[in-house]
Amino acid sequence: MTSRRALLACGFIVAGCAAERPAPPPVATPAAWTPRTVVSEVDASSSREELRAWWHSFGDATLDELIDAALLANLDVASARARVEQARALGRAAFGERLPSLGVGLQATHATTSRNDALGKVSSAIGAPRNFNDFSMAFDAAWDLDVSGRLAARERAADANTAASEEELRDRQRQLIAITALTYIELRRTQSDRALLAEIAASWEESARLAAARARGGVDHAVESARARSEAHALRAQVAVEDEAIEIAIHRLSILAGDAPTVWQPRLASEAALPSAAHATVPLDAPVAILARRPDVRRSEALWRAADARHAEAQAARWPSLTLGALLGVASTSTGNLFSTDSRFTSAGASLFAPLFEGGRLRAEAQAADAGRSAEAKALEATVLHALEEVESAIAAFEQRARERTARESELEERATARRLTASRTAAGIATRLPDLEAQRALADARRALLEAQAQQSEALVRAFTAIGAGP
Repeated sequence: MTSRRALLACGFIVAGCAAERPAPPPVATPAAWTPRTVVSEVDASSSREELRAWWHSFGDATLDELIDAALLANLDVASARARVEQARALGRAAFGERLPSLGVGLQATHATTSRNDALGKVSSAIGAPRNFNDFSMAFDAAWDLDVSGRLAARERAADANTAASEEELRDRQRQLIAITALTYIELRRTQSDRALLAEIAASWEESARLAAARARGGVDHAVESARARSEAHALRAQVAVEDEAIEIAIHRLSILAGDAPTVWQPRLASEAALPSAAHATVPLDAPVAILARRPDVRRSEALWRAADARHAEAQAARWPSLTLGALLGVASTSTGNLFSTDSRFTSAGASLFAPLFEGGRLRAEAQAADAGRSAEAKALEATVLHALEEVESAIAAFEQRARERTARESELEERATARRLTASRTAAGIATRLPDLEAQRALADARRALLEAQAQQSEALVRAFTAIGAGP
C-alpha cells in the first residue's frame, strides 16, 4: 500500500490523493486487569515467540504436530486465505482506477451505400464509388484526476477490506488452534478416564464375587452381591459411552487437520498423558496492548475504516469530476497509406461532469454509508467490550481451576493414605478384602476427580491464551 501511495504522489498531486488514515471512535478501556496469581509479566524480548506458539508450553509433540497440520491444511483456514487473496486483488484493482488508462482500437469496414438516399444520390452525381473500405487504428487515453477524492476513498476502502480479511484469517487460525487443543485435551482425558472406569468396574466385579461366595450366609450378602454386579454393569456401560466419545474426538481432530476422519486413528488411539498446565502462567499485557493484538478487534477496526472510506466515497460522488482525454490514431480507405502522415488524426481535451439531479440517489447513498459507518462503530465497541470480558473471565477461570486442582491433589493424598491403611489391615488378616476394595474404588474416584480438574485447568489455559490474542 505504501509503494502505491508513493507512486501516485510522484505522478500527480490532486485533492483527495493524500487523505490521512482515519481514527475509529474511542472506546473506554481499563488501565489494568484485575490482579491475579496465575499471570506473569510480558517480557518483550522472550515472550513474543511464546505467544506465537503458546501450545508448545504443554510439551506434547502429538499436539504440536496436530496443530501444525491443521494450520497448513484445514479447509476453513484455506478458504480464509483465498479470501485474503481476493481482497488483495480488489485492492490492486481499486489502485488501478486512479491511474491513467490507455487502450488501442483496430477497425476494418467494407460498406456499400444506397443509391436512393440523399447521400447516395450526391455520391452518384459526383461519381463517387458506391463501395468503399475504411481502415483505422487509434490509441485512446483517459485520466480521472479525482479532484473530489472519490477514487482515493474507494482505494482506502479496498485496503481496509484487505486488512479485515487478513485479520479474519488470523482469527480463524486462533480459533482453530484453540478448538484443536481443546479437542485433544478432551480426548486424552476421556482415554484416561476410561481406564479408571474399567479399573473401578473390575473392583466391583471382584466385590460381587466375594459377596456371592458369602451369599449362603444370608440375604444381606445376596443383596450386596446384586448391588455390586449392578454397579459393575453401569460402569461397563459408561466405558462403552467413552469408547464412542474417543472415536468421535479422533474423527474430529482428523477433520480439523484437513484429513479424512480415520487418518489420525493409529496415532491417537492409544492412551497418552493429559497435557498438563500445573505450573503454567499466562503472560498478560496491558489491556490496550492485548486489544491491539487480538485479530477480532483489529478486524472490527478495519471494517470501520472501510465503512468510513465508503462514506467518503459516497460524499465525493456528489461533487464534480474532471477527466483528461486524448486520442491519437490513423484512418484511411486503403491499407497502403494507413500509416502515412496524412492519415493521422489527434484530439485532446478535458471534461467536467457535475451531477445536478439524480432523484435523491446520491444523497440517499451518502446517508446509507453514514449509517453503515455508525453501525461498524458500534460493532467495534461491542467487540472491544466482549474481548475485555473474555480476558477477565478466562484468567479468572484459569485461577479457579488451579485452586481446584490443588484441592483435588490433597484429596487424592488422603484417599491414597486410607487405601494403604486398609491394604495393610487386609494383609495382616485384621479385615476382609471388601473394605480394601471399597478404599480402592474411593482412590480411583479421587483419581478421576483429579483427572477432571487437570483437564479443566488445561482447557482454561487454552482459553486464556486464546483470549489474550496469542497465536500466529
